[in-house]
Amino acid sequence: MGFHVCEYLTREEGDKLKLRNMDAFYSSGDVTMCFSSGRSWMMPDMARLYIELGWVPPKEFVDDVMNNTLEEGGRRQTRGLHAAPKPIGYLNPKDHPLPRPFAISDELPAGFLEKMEGHMKAAADMGHRIQTNGPQTGRAQTKGFRP
Repeated sequence: MGFHVCEYLTREEGDKLKLRNMDAFYSSGDVTMCFSSGRSWMMPDMARLYIELGWVPPKEFVDDVMNNTLEEGGRRQTRGLHAAPKPIGYLNPKDHPLPRPFAISDELPAGFLEKMEGHMKAAADMGHRIQTNGPQTGRAQTKGFRP
């Protein structure tokens, strides 16, 4: 999905709010996660920050994070359990307004962000994170990713 800067707040605003995922304010990496439900998801690192700002992901994703086992991230078969990953892309205020003040939505179950962060880290540790070098080169580097 490439390099992106959060469009919801400035870096300074995020630092003042003491958001725990400000490391994802600038994002150039995408993680693919496959769950025991058979669903797969590909999303930018910035999705962690969006959750803190009040974004509510699709219900199926919330269910996967909370109730299903993370399997080998990035695994895809033409005939088998896992479908092609559903992309969750970068958000912007025009198309996806978020409530202010920014806060994790009450619609999400307790512990969702922490569990999602753990799944994203585990998928990245399995080698299923694509890192884009940045806007100056536009080249993506893939480490261990197997589509």
